[in-house]
Amino acid sequence: MDGRITGLLGRTRLFHGMTPEQIESLLLGGHARCRTYETGEVIFHDGDTPAEMFLLLSGKVLVTKSAFTGNRMILTQIDEPGDLFGEVYLFMKKARYEVEAEAAERSEVLSLSVPELHKKEMPETLRFSGEEYSAVRGEEAMTPHFSGEESLVARMGVSMRAGEAEQLHQEAVQRFQQNLLTIFATKAYLLNNRVRLLGSPTLRGKIAHYLLQRQNADGVVARVPTREMMAELLSVARPSLSRELSHMEKEGLIELKDKGIVIRDAAALEKYL
Repeated sequence: MDGRITGLLGRTRLFHGMTPEQIESLLLGGHARCRTYETGEVIFHDGDTPAEMFLLLSGKVLVTKSAFTGNRMILTQIDEPGDLFGEVYLFMKKARYEVEAEAAERSEVLSLSVPELHKKEMPETLRFSGEEYSAVRGEEAMTPHFSGEESLVARMGVSMRAGEAEQLHQEAVQRFQQNLLTIFATKAYLLNNRVRLLGSPTLRGKIAHYLLQRQNADGVVARVPTREMMAELLSVARPSLSRELSHMEKEGLIELKDKGIVIRDAAALEKYL
């Protein structure tokens, strides 16, 4: 496996707390591919067949849904390195994506296929990027057969017995599943917040929800999207959004900056929630 990919995965929420050897044991039999998408390039279309999940390494990705009228709604914005998307359709075994994912800016995305996740035992024959490994079960040592890159066993510099490899793989699967549960719980929480935001009866209430959820310790909302994109996220008209932001700035609630928005009166904003 590419050592760079292993290193990148180790810094994500999905593979948090896992050793390079555990990560490699999970991905044997699957694939991990890095690809750079330019602004506006589609990662997967509504109607495509789910075959992998995706991890954002850098940049920004929008998950959108188009209505029959042609209007587009931004369902979520993926902008944190290590964020996972597209996995729900894969794990639910959905036949088709019901949304579309596109790069909002130049983005590096890792696509992952982990076919052995639903098996507790180490697979008999493992493949990764054209390399084959055969495992001899029982008390005999695992003998890797590979071309090019060294195998997991060879890199460790030891003769790993089949039982040891089995335990390594089981621990990796357990950790991976725990990480997935944490990610799903976080997404459920964020989805609840989004429902509250969209359910706000006023435009100012929607803006207040959006800003308060994204402020840092200094009351700054960094990496604010364009007005057009922000309007799509809030499901409002762009001119109305621009006018309301200007009114809120004049009232001393916020300050509009080139690279973000500063919350000047959080207590006043909270009254609109």
